[in-house]
Amino acid sequence: MKRRDILILLTLILSHCNYLFAINETIRIEDYSYKEGLTSSGVNSVFKDSKGFLWICTTNGLFRYDGYSFKNINSIASGILKHETYCIVEDKNQNFWIGTAGKGIVYYNSHTGKAIIQKSIGFYFFKIGSGLLLMQVSW
Repeated sequence: MKRRDILILLTLILSHCNYLFAINETIRIEDYSYKEGLTSSGVNSVFKDSKGFLWICTTNGLFRYDGYSFKNINSIASGILKHETYCIVEDKNQNFWIGTAGKGIVYYNSHTGKAIIQKSIGFYFFKIGSGLLLMQVSW
């Protein structure tokens, strides 16, 4: 009986150890809008790149967030990315492939700031893992 009581007491103590050693952490949630530079509330996807930037694909183009402010990539990329963007992936050279509604797939060179429309008419694109999957439409 004594051994059983010790096991019960030990079980109770160990089951509550999480509370004894828990870190008091505060989670802060912020709401961003056009005031901070994000001109669309319709977000299709979010991607974190190798440098830590967040890329936000919206119904009003592509935005990059550096932790302080939003940068409208359309203003850099000669208006090519003003259409709705669905998904984005980064390649090994830290450049980006972006799936859009109006222009198909767009290659964005992050080093020069230039965007190039790829010939992807008649294809559907899907973000899968760390890449884009192209599927040809056959009606």
